[in-house]
Amino acid sequence: MNKKLKLTDTDEERVREIHKKAIVINMCEVTGSIAGFERLVKDDFRDKLNNLGQYLGAVTVSYARGFNESIPKICDFLDKVVFGNTMKLVTSLKDLDDAKKEKKPGMIFAFQGADAIEYDLSLLRLFYGLGLRVVQLGYNYDNFLGSGCYSRVDTGLTNFGIAVVEEMNKLGILVDLSHTGIKTTFETINISKAPVIFSHSNAKAIFNVNRNLTDEQMKAIAEKDGVIGLCAWNSIIRQPKSSDDFTTTEDLLEHFDYMVKIVGVDHLGFGLDFPEYPRPSWIREMAGPSRLTYGRMYDVASWPREKTYCLKSMTEFPNFTRGLIQRGYTDEEILKILGGNFLRVLNQVWKV
Repeated sequence: MNKKLKLTDTDEERVREIHKKAIVINMCEVTGSIAGFERLVKDDFRDKLNNLGQYLGAVTVSYARGFNESIPKICDFLDKVVFGNTMKLVTSLKDLDDAKKEKKPGMIFAFQGADAIEYDLSLLRLFYGLGLRVVQLGYNYDNFLGSGCYSRVDTGLTNFGIAVVEEMNKLGILVDLSHTGIKTTFETINISKAPVIFSHSNAKAIFNVNRNLTDEQMKAIAEKDGVIGLCAWNSIIRQPKSSDDFTTTEDLLEHFDYMVKIVGVDHLGFGLDFPEYPRPSWIREMAGPSRLTYGRMYDVASWPREKTYCLKSMTEFPNFTRGLIQRGYTDEEILKILGGNFLRVLNQVWKV
Protein backbone atom coordinates (compact mmCIF):
# COMPACT_ATOMS: atom_id res chain seq x y z
CA MET A 1 0.00 0.00 0.00
CA ASN A 2 1.20 3.52 -0.75
CA LYS A 3 2.38 5.03 2.55
CA LYS A 4 0.31 8.14 1.87
CA LEU A 5 -2.79 5.95 1.82
CA LYS A 6 -2.13 4.43 5.23
CA LEU A 7 -5.22 4.69 7.45
CA THR A 8 -6.03 4.17 11.09
CA ASP A 9 -7.17 0.71 12.16
CA THR A 10 -10.71 2.06 12.44
CA ASP A 11 -10.67 3.33 8.86
CA GLU A 12 -9.11 0.09 7.59
CA GLU A 13 -12.09 -1.68 9.12
CA ARG A 14 -14.31 0.78 7.21
CA VAL A 15 -12.58 -0.27 4.00
CA ARG A 16 -13.28 -3.94 4.70
CA GLU A 17 -16.92 -3.30 5.60
CA ILE A 18 -17.50 -1.14 2.52
CA HIS A 19 -16.17 -3.86 0.23
CA LYS A 20 -18.30 -6.50 1.90
CA LYS A 21 -21.36 -4.48 0.84
CA ALA A 22 -20.08 -3.16 -2.47
CA ILE A 23 -20.97 -3.98 -6.02
CA VAL A 24 -17.66 -3.05 -7.64
CA ILE A 25 -18.15 -2.16 -11.31
CA ASN A 26 -15.18 -1.69 -13.60
CA MET A 27 -16.80 -0.29 -16.73
CA CYS A 28 -13.74 -0.89 -18.91
CA GLU A 29 -11.91 -4.15 -18.37
CA VAL A 30 -9.43 -4.99 -21.10
CA THR A 31 -8.51 -8.62 -21.31
CA GLY A 32 -5.49 -9.02 -23.52
CA SER A 33 -5.59 -12.46 -25.02
CA ILE A 34 -8.16 -15.07 -24.11
CA ALA A 35 -5.28 -17.09 -22.63
CA GLY A 36 -4.45 -14.18 -20.34
CA PHE A 37 -8.06 -13.84 -19.33
CA GLU A 38 -8.30 -17.53 -18.53
CA ARG A 39 -5.41 -17.05 -16.11
CA LEU A 40 -7.21 -14.07 -14.60
CA VAL A 41 -10.27 -16.14 -13.72
CA LYS A 42 -8.47 -19.09 -12.19
CA ASP A 43 -9.74 -19.98 -8.74
CA ASP A 44 -7.10 -18.12 -6.72
CA PHE A 45 -7.51 -14.83 -8.55
CA ARG A 46 -11.28 -15.20 -8.73
CA ASP A 47 -11.33 -15.49 -4.94
CA LYS A 48 -9.33 -12.25 -4.72
CA LEU A 49 -11.83 -10.52 -7.00
CA ASN A 50 -14.66 -11.82 -4.81
CA ASN A 51 -12.96 -10.18 -1.82
CA LEU A 52 -13.55 -6.79 -3.47
CA GLY A 53 -17.31 -7.28 -3.18
CA GLN A 54 -19.56 -8.41 -6.01
CA TYR A 55 -17.32 -7.68 -9.00
CA LEU A 56 -18.68 -6.78 -12.44
CA GLY A 57 -16.38 -5.94 -15.34
CA ALA A 58 -17.33 -4.66 -18.79
CA VAL A 59 -14.99 -6.79 -20.90
CA THR A 60 -13.89 -5.46 -24.29
CA VAL A 61 -14.54 -8.23 -26.82
CA SER A 62 -13.95 -6.12 -29.95
CA TYR A 63 -11.52 -3.25 -30.55
CA ALA A 64 -12.84 -1.41 -33.61
CA ARG A 65 -12.77 -4.66 -35.58
CA GLY A 66 -15.11 -5.88 -38.30
CA PHE A 67 -17.70 -8.61 -37.97
CA ASN A 68 -15.47 -11.46 -39.16
CA GLU A 69 -12.79 -10.64 -36.58
CA SER A 70 -15.16 -9.99 -33.68
CA ILE A 71 -17.37 -13.08 -33.83
CA PRO A 72 -14.54 -15.62 -33.17
CA LYS A 73 -13.40 -13.68 -30.09
CA ILE A 74 -16.90 -13.57 -28.64
CA CYS A 75 -17.29 -17.29 -29.30
CA ASP A 76 -13.95 -17.88 -27.57
CA PHE A 77 -15.12 -16.02 -24.46
CA LEU A 78 -18.43 -17.83 -24.42
CA ASP A 79 -16.74 -21.20 -24.77
CA LYS A 80 -13.80 -20.82 -22.39
CA VAL A 81 -14.98 -18.28 -19.82
CA VAL A 82 -18.77 -18.41 -19.64
CA PHE A 83 -19.52 -22.02 -20.55
CA GLY A 84 -16.26 -22.90 -18.80
CA ASN A 85 -18.07 -21.84 -15.62
CA THR A 86 -15.41 -19.37 -14.50
CA MET A 87 -17.44 -16.15 -14.64
CA LYS A 88 -21.08 -15.19 -15.02
CA LEU A 89 -22.11 -13.44 -18.23
CA VAL A 90 -24.32 -10.57 -17.08
CA THR A 91 -26.99 -9.36 -19.49
CA SER A 92 -29.57 -8.30 -16.88
CA LEU A 93 -29.75 -7.30 -13.24
CA LYS A 94 -31.10 -10.78 -12.48
CA ASP A 95 -27.85 -12.22 -13.88
CA LEU A 96 -25.94 -9.98 -11.48
CA ASP A 97 -28.00 -11.29 -8.57
CA ASP A 98 -27.31 -14.85 -9.75
CA ALA A 99 -23.58 -14.12 -9.98
CA LYS A 100 -23.63 -12.98 -6.36
CA LYS A 101 -25.46 -16.14 -5.26
CA GLU A 102 -23.01 -18.31 -7.23
CA LYS A 103 -20.02 -16.34 -5.84
CA LYS A 104 -18.73 -15.59 -9.32
CA PRO A 105 -17.36 -12.36 -10.77
CA GLY A 106 -19.66 -10.99 -13.45
CA MET A 107 -18.71 -9.89 -16.93
CA ILE A 108 -20.50 -7.70 -19.47
CA PHE A 109 -19.65 -7.97 -23.17
CA ALA A 110 -18.61 -4.54 -24.48
CA PHE A 111 -17.30 -3.09 -27.73
CA GLN A 112 -14.70 -0.34 -28.03
CA GLY A 113 -15.72 0.89 -31.46
CA ALA A 114 -18.89 -0.28 -33.20
CA ASP A 115 -17.13 -1.38 -36.40
CA ALA A 116 -18.29 -5.00 -35.96
CA ILE A 117 -21.87 -4.10 -36.89
CA GLU A 118 -20.61 -2.71 -40.21
CA TYR A 119 -23.59 -1.08 -41.98
CA ASP A 120 -26.24 -3.51 -40.77
CA LEU A 121 -28.53 -2.92 -37.79
CA SER A 122 -29.44 -6.61 -37.83
CA LEU A 123 -25.84 -7.35 -36.79
CA LEU A 124 -26.33 -5.13 -33.74
CA ARG A 125 -29.34 -7.26 -32.86
CA LEU A 126 -27.29 -10.41 -33.41
CA PHE A 127 -24.57 -9.23 -31.03
CA TYR A 128 -27.25 -8.29 -28.51
CA GLY A 129 -28.44 -11.88 -28.68
CA LEU A 130 -24.88 -13.04 -27.96
CA GLY A 131 -24.77 -10.92 -24.82
CA LEU A 132 -23.49 -7.50 -25.96
CA ARG A 133 -24.73 -4.81 -23.56
CA VAL A 134 -22.28 -1.86 -23.85
CA VAL A 135 -21.11 -0.27 -27.12
CA GLN A 136 -18.56 2.52 -27.47
CA LEU A 137 -19.47 4.26 -30.73
CA GLY A 138 -15.96 4.99 -31.99
CA TYR A 139 -12.30 4.40 -31.24
CA ASN A 140 -10.26 7.61 -31.66
CA TYR A 141 -10.89 8.14 -35.40
CA ASP A 142 -13.80 8.38 -37.84
CA ASN A 143 -15.95 5.35 -38.47
CA PHE A 144 -19.35 4.99 -40.12
CA LEU A 145 -21.15 6.22 -36.98
CA GLY A 146 -19.26 9.43 -36.28
CA SER A 147 -15.94 11.03 -35.36
CA GLY A 148 -13.34 10.12 -32.76
CA CYS A 149 -11.44 12.28 -30.30
CA TYR A 150 -8.38 12.25 -32.59
CA SER A 151 -10.25 12.90 -35.85
CA ARG A 152 -8.85 15.92 -37.68
CA VAL A 153 -12.38 17.27 -38.16
CA ASP A 154 -15.25 16.21 -35.91
CA THR A 155 -18.29 16.05 -38.20
CA GLY A 156 -20.63 14.59 -35.58
CA LEU A 157 -22.92 11.59 -35.93
CA THR A 158 -23.69 10.20 -39.37
CA ASN A 159 -27.22 9.26 -40.36
CA PHE A 160 -26.33 5.63 -39.68
CA GLY A 161 -24.86 6.65 -36.31
CA ILE A 162 -28.20 8.21 -35.37
CA ALA A 163 -29.99 5.01 -36.37
CA VAL A 164 -27.56 2.93 -34.28
CA VAL A 165 -28.07 5.06 -31.15
CA GLU A 166 -31.84 4.80 -31.58
CA GLU A 167 -31.63 1.02 -32.01
CA MET A 168 -29.37 0.69 -28.96
CA ASN A 169 -31.99 2.57 -26.93
CA LYS A 170 -34.70 0.17 -28.15
CA LEU A 171 -32.66 -2.96 -27.44
CA GLY A 172 -31.28 -1.85 -24.08
CA ILE A 173 -27.60 -1.45 -24.99
CA LEU A 174 -25.67 1.17 -23.02
CA VAL A 175 -24.10 3.89 -25.22
CA ASP A 176 -20.44 4.62 -24.38
CA LEU A 177 -18.74 7.82 -25.61
CA SER A 178 -15.12 7.38 -24.49
CA HIS A 179 -12.75 7.87 -27.47
CA THR A 180 -15.40 9.83 -29.45
CA GLY A 181 -15.17 13.42 -30.67
CA ILE A 182 -16.69 16.36 -28.83
CA LYS A 183 -19.34 17.19 -31.45
CA THR A 184 -20.22 13.50 -31.77
CA THR A 185 -20.50 13.35 -28.00
CA PHE A 186 -22.98 16.21 -27.72
CA GLU A 187 -25.11 15.00 -30.62
CA THR A 188 -25.32 11.51 -29.12
CA ILE A 189 -26.28 12.84 -25.69
CA ASN A 190 -29.04 14.94 -27.26
CA ILE A 191 -30.40 12.10 -29.41
CA SER A 192 -30.26 9.27 -26.90
CA LYS A 193 -33.44 8.67 -24.94
CA ALA A 194 -31.49 6.79 -22.26
CA PRO A 195 -28.52 7.77 -20.09
CA VAL A 196 -25.10 7.46 -21.75
CA ILE A 197 -21.64 7.08 -20.25
CA PHE A 198 -17.95 7.76 -20.67
CA SER A 199 -16.67 4.35 -19.59
CA HIS A 200 -13.00 5.35 -19.15
CA SER A 201 -12.02 9.03 -19.35
CA ASN A 202 -10.47 11.64 -17.07
CA ALA A 203 -10.59 15.45 -16.76
CA LYS A 204 -9.05 17.61 -19.49
CA ALA A 205 -8.70 20.48 -17.01
CA ILE A 206 -6.23 18.34 -15.02
CA PHE A 207 -4.39 16.85 -18.02
CA ASN A 208 -5.09 18.37 -21.43
CA VAL A 209 -5.06 15.45 -23.87
CA ASN A 210 -7.66 14.55 -26.50
CA ARG A 211 -8.83 11.47 -24.64
CA ASN A 212 -9.93 13.48 -21.62
CA LEU A 213 -13.17 15.39 -21.13
CA THR A 214 -14.04 19.05 -21.09
CA ASP A 215 -16.16 20.39 -18.25
CA GLU A 216 -19.00 20.84 -20.77
CA GLN A 217 -18.88 17.18 -21.82
CA MET A 218 -19.01 16.07 -18.19
CA LYS A 219 -21.92 18.37 -17.38
CA ALA A 220 -23.85 17.12 -20.41
CA ILE A 221 -23.43 13.49 -19.30
CA ALA A 222 -24.58 14.37 -15.78
CA GLU A 223 -27.65 16.19 -17.10
CA LYS A 224 -28.54 12.93 -18.92
CA ASP A 225 -28.10 11.06 -15.60
CA GLY A 226 -25.05 9.27 -16.98
CA VAL A 227 -21.75 8.32 -15.35
CA ILE A 228 -18.04 8.82 -16.08
CA GLY A 229 -15.57 6.06 -15.26
CA LEU A 230 -12.10 7.20 -14.25
CA CYS A 231 -9.28 5.54 -16.18
CA ALA A 232 -6.01 4.14 -14.79
CA TRP A 233 -4.02 4.49 -18.05
CA ASN A 234 -1.09 6.75 -17.15
CA SER A 235 -1.09 8.52 -20.51
CA ILE A 236 -4.31 10.35 -19.59
CA ILE A 237 -3.59 10.97 -15.88
CA ARG A 238 -0.65 13.37 -15.93
CA GLN A 239 2.61 14.19 -17.68
CA PRO A 240 5.56 12.29 -16.14
CA LYS A 241 8.36 14.48 -14.85
CA SER A 242 11.08 11.94 -15.63
CA SER A 243 11.52 8.41 -16.99
CA ASP A 244 11.13 6.95 -13.49
CA ASP A 245 8.21 9.16 -12.42
CA PHE A 246 5.17 6.88 -12.17
CA THR A 247 1.58 7.86 -11.48
CA THR A 248 -0.30 6.56 -8.44
CA THR A 249 -3.88 6.03 -7.37
CA GLU A 250 -3.63 9.43 -5.67
CA ASP A 251 -2.92 11.08 -9.01
CA LEU A 252 -6.09 9.57 -10.43
CA LEU A 253 -8.05 10.72 -7.40
CA GLU A 254 -6.91 14.29 -8.14
CA HIS A 255 -9.00 13.97 -11.32
CA PHE A 256 -11.81 12.56 -9.20
CA ASP A 257 -11.82 15.50 -6.78
CA TYR A 258 -11.97 17.93 -9.69
CA MET A 259 -14.75 16.01 -11.44
CA VAL A 260 -16.83 15.90 -8.25
CA LYS A 261 -16.83 19.71 -8.32
CA ILE A 262 -18.15 19.64 -11.88
CA VAL A 263 -20.76 16.84 -11.80
CA GLY A 264 -21.11 15.61 -8.21
CA VAL A 265 -20.63 12.20 -6.62
CA ASP A 266 -23.66 10.62 -8.35
CA HIS A 267 -22.05 10.71 -11.79
CA LEU A 268 -18.63 9.13 -11.20
CA GLY A 269 -17.28 5.60 -11.09
CA PHE A 270 -14.36 3.59 -12.44
CA GLY A 271 -13.48 2.19 -15.86
CA LEU A 272 -9.84 1.35 -15.29
CA ASP A 273 -8.90 0.16 -18.82
CA PHE A 274 -6.50 -2.16 -17.04
CA PRO A 275 -5.37 -5.65 -18.19
CA GLU A 276 -4.30 -8.00 -15.42
CA TYR A 277 -2.00 -9.81 -17.86
CA PRO A 278 -0.79 -7.52 -20.66
CA ARG A 279 1.18 -9.09 -23.51
CA PRO A 280 2.93 -7.66 -26.59
CA SER A 281 0.39 -9.33 -28.91
CA TRP A 282 -2.44 -7.65 -27.01
CA ILE A 283 -0.81 -4.23 -27.34
CA ARG A 284 -0.60 -4.69 -31.10
CA GLU A 285 -4.21 -5.85 -31.29
CA MET A 286 -5.50 -3.04 -29.13
CA ALA A 287 -3.54 -0.37 -31.04
CA GLY A 288 -5.08 -1.48 -34.33
CA PRO A 289 -6.09 1.50 -36.46
CA SER A 290 -5.07 3.88 -33.65
CA ARG A 291 -1.34 3.15 -33.73
CA LEU A 292 -0.55 6.68 -34.83
CA THR A 293 -2.47 8.12 -31.88
CA TYR A 294 -0.06 6.76 -29.33
CA GLY A 295 3.10 6.84 -31.42
CA ARG A 296 5.37 4.22 -29.88
CA MET A 297 2.50 2.12 -28.60
CA TYR A 298 4.35 -1.14 -29.20
CA ASP A 299 6.99 -0.17 -26.65
CA VAL A 300 4.35 -0.22 -23.91
CA ALA A 301 4.42 -4.03 -23.77
CA SER A 302 7.98 -3.97 -22.45
CA TRP A 303 7.40 -1.21 -19.90
CA PRO A 304 7.12 -2.02 -16.20
CA ARG A 305 3.50 -2.19 -15.05
CA GLU A 306 3.77 0.93 -12.91
CA LYS A 307 4.86 2.99 -15.95
CA THR A 308 1.71 2.07 -17.85
CA TYR A 309 -0.99 2.15 -15.15
CA CYS A 310 -1.53 3.71 -11.74
CA LEU A 311 -2.06 0.27 -10.18
CA LYS A 312 -0.37 -3.11 -10.57
CA SER A 313 -3.33 -5.43 -10.06
CA MET A 314 -7.10 -5.31 -9.75
CA THR A 315 -6.56 -6.53 -6.19
CA GLU A 316 -5.36 -2.97 -5.40
CA PHE A 317 -8.86 -1.59 -6.01
CA PRO A 318 -9.34 -0.93 -2.25
CA ASN A 319 -6.62 1.73 -2.51
CA PHE A 320 -9.21 3.92 -4.25
CA THR A 321 -11.52 3.34 -1.30
CA ARG A 322 -8.72 4.31 1.10
CA GLY A 323 -8.08 7.49 -0.88
CA LEU A 324 -11.77 8.39 -0.90
CA ILE A 325 -11.96 7.87 2.88
CA GLN A 326 -8.95 10.15 3.33
CA ARG A 327 -10.68 12.78 1.22
CA GLY A 328 -13.72 12.72 3.49
CA TYR A 329 -16.29 10.85 1.40
CA THR A 330 -18.97 8.97 3.33
CA ASP A 331 -19.53 5.22 3.12
CA GLU A 332 -22.75 5.81 1.16
CA GLU A 333 -20.93 8.02 -1.36
CA ILE A 334 -18.09 5.51 -1.76
CA LEU A 335 -20.54 2.66 -2.43
CA LYS A 336 -22.08 4.77 -5.20
CA ILE A 337 -18.67 5.51 -6.68
CA LEU A 338 -17.46 1.90 -6.55
CA GLY A 339 -20.44 0.66 -8.52
CA GLY A 340 -23.77 2.02 -7.38
CA ASN A 341 -23.83 4.83 -9.93
CA PHE A 342 -23.14 2.56 -12.89
CA LEU A 343 -25.68 0.09 -11.51
CA ARG A 344 -28.30 2.85 -11.56
CA VAL A 345 -27.59 3.52 -15.23
CA LEU A 346 -27.66 -0.17 -16.16
CA ASN A 347 -31.00 -0.47 -14.41
CA GLN A 348 -32.39 2.37 -16.53
CA VAL A 349 -30.94 1.19 -19.84
CA TRP A 350 -31.27 -2.60 -19.79
CA LYS A 351 -35.01 -2.70 -18.98
CA VAL A 352 -34.86 -6.44 -18.32
